[in-house]
Amino acid sequence: MKRASFLTIVLAFLLSQVGLTQRAASETRLSLAAEQSGSRFHAESATAADPDDIYWDNGSSLTLGGTSGVNTLTVYGSNLIAGGILVSTGGFTANPIAAWDGSSWSGLGSGVNHWVFALTVYNGQLCAGGLFTSAGSVAANYIASWSGTAWSALGSGVSGKVEALTVYDGKVIAGGDSINAGGLISVGVAAWDGSAWSPLGSGIGGFFRRVRALAVYDGKLYAAGDFSIAGGVAVDRIAAWDGTSWSALGSGVSSLVNELTVYDGKLIAGGFFPTAGGVAVNYIAAWDGTSWSALGSGMNEDGFVHALTVYDGKLIAGGNFTTAGGVAANRIAAWDGTTWSALGSGMNDWVFALTAHDNKLIAGGWFTTAGGKSSPNLAMWTKVSPVDVSEDQTARPTHWALLQNAPNPFNPTTTIEYSLTSPSRVALDIFNIMGQRVRVLVQDTKPAGMYRVDWNGTDQEGQAVASGVYVYRLQTDGHVETRRMLLLK
Repeated sequence: MKRASFLTIVLAFLLSQVGLTQRAASETRLSLAAEQSGSRFHAESATAADPDDIYWDNGSSLTLGGTSGVNTLTVYGSNLIAGGILVSTGGFTANPIAAWDGSSWSGLGSGVNHWVFALTVYNGQLCAGGLFTSAGSVAANYIASWSGTAWSALGSGVSGKVEALTVYDGKVIAGGDSINAGGLISVGVAAWDGSAWSPLGSGIGGFFRRVRALAVYDGKLYAAGDFSIAGGVAVDRIAAWDGTSWSALGSGVSSLVNELTVYDGKLIAGGFFPTAGGVAVNYIAAWDGTSWSALGSGMNEDGFVHALTVYDGKLIAGGNFTTAGGVAANRIAAWDGTTWSALGSGMNDWVFALTAHDNKLIAGGWFTTAGGKSSPNLAMWTKVSPVDVSEDQTARPTHWALLQNAPNPFNPTTTIEYSLTSPSRVALDIFNIMGQRVRVLVQDTKPAGMYRVDWNGTDQEGQAVASGVYVYRLQTDGHVETRRMLLLK
């Protein structure tokens, strides 16, 4: 092993043991770079021009100012939510979390009192996790929810830093560094059902007990990070929970996992690992339910992957790599199922967060340029591939759509139709006029196609709902849309 590689791994190990993260390490690296009159910093800023750099847009007011850094991104309603350090955002103090409505930034109340590392949406509310102990004026231990107007705690919270959040089986799942929740011994991962915390079996364990990524795939919850035991079963840094017990994913991966997502019917993992299931993968790999496989030749040596999402029918990876599949790709790259490609000249430093918002790819991290343009910590990629209309795909929809339900008004059954132009994760939910989720109609990964879903006017428990206005929301990779309907009895 090269000396540089060895030192990098040792540094990552030491940082994790004193409670710092790679994100925090990057803040130090940026400060040092500025102090050193730009030797490393200016060298990385001078990326070669690329014709596709025209698709990088800092969005003017989208750019975060000051010494802000972005650790996590999600979409809540029609707003983009950014969490991280966020010392200042769009000219005001954001207190680690802020919302972008397409034209300007705004705070979420008075924010939280420390860093934010994870975001998700649950029951019509935004959930945030991190290192904070208060949200707004409310005591909230490392996790809190935002209703759109006020912060609230999730019971007594958890006992340590939350690094990952998702929704599974109607509950918020929180993962972190040796956390327990609600006074329970939950060890690394726990579930919140809206009123109380519960463990997932005996949780995860080993010399390290750290969950950094969570995802739902094939009806199961997947947790990944740095641990060797899950529910008493020997695993290697990644495990699956089926609602009653934990299981291994083959022989797992060889080092820390940072992120999980679903693409092309497979679970995708990214991180620090050079091998998965004994196969050389170079920091990114796919699990199809039975075995691990590489995505081409992966990233360059020490080219760690920190962020994953799906956009424009492609898997997007972000991190600190400079090549993907042998192609020059500065900290961000796209995988189309066969080959890797660059997104223009990319970024000049680490990418930690990715999401899709308003039909655009949003990247966040610790970079200062994207596509050679000034883009402190946040940038927008606008390129979209043309739709394939070859003769053997005439049945494939030509555009993404969520149609108005019919009949409308209705009693008690109505039909909702939507179309996908590419494979995507799909969430179709019904909310009442107060913003409370009353029914989950779809939560799955779907191929391109046209779909019809019937709703019979009942809630998640099968009870008939009252007459009134309801909102249905379709969330897919790169799209969010809502429509209203009227139930009249």
